[in-house]
Amino acid sequence: MSTLPFSVSRDLFADAHLSSGKLQVIRELEYSPVDKIFLQMEKQFWKIQGLNGHADSDLPLSGSFTGLGPDIAEERGLLFTTPALQDAITLDGMSEEAQIEATLANADQVFPGARKHFEAGRVKSWQFDPWHKGALPKFPPGKLSYIAVGARREGRVLFAGEHTSRWNGWMQGAFESAQRAVREITKVRA
Repeated sequence: MSTLPFSVSRDLFADAHLSSGKLQVIRELEYSPVDKIFLQMEKQFWKIQGLNGHADSDLPLSGSFTGLGPDIAEERGLLFTTPALQDAITLDGMSEEAQIEATLANADQVFPGARKHFEAGRVKSWQFDPWHKGALPKFPPGKLSYIAVGARREGRVLFAGEHTSRWNGWMQGAFESAQRAVREITKVRA
């Protein structure tokens, strides 16, 4: 069974004896760049201000923020944003320190006081992760059939993962594809 994104498995299946349709999907499916930038705060100052920590904005490089943390506002918390597409490409061209600084500057506009309470930051780029090479599969017009072809078993090899599901890009897709693969395995043994 393979659950690797096709962006990663391209090299693995380059010489495999798979159908031409499957090889085409593995070769051609593109993945969108997405980053996640975490800002650790010494306390959840937004809760003290009566805010829930979620905000959408039109600021470049970080369209929305989400706050996470325990119920107690005086305890540490996180603000994070998930830039995608061109914003992620722009951020990926910057150093990690510059990415964190740009995100912190935006967070301070959306949640005044962010800079004052900031402790540390981390960046995750799915585009540069060798086990992902992108985050969300992109199905351009006329290519939704890639989902069914990508999910189709090839001999003894089964394919699963959110990229083989109609719920691509979500955990639900990973679960749905896992259930499908289990049903396929069960049919073989029955």
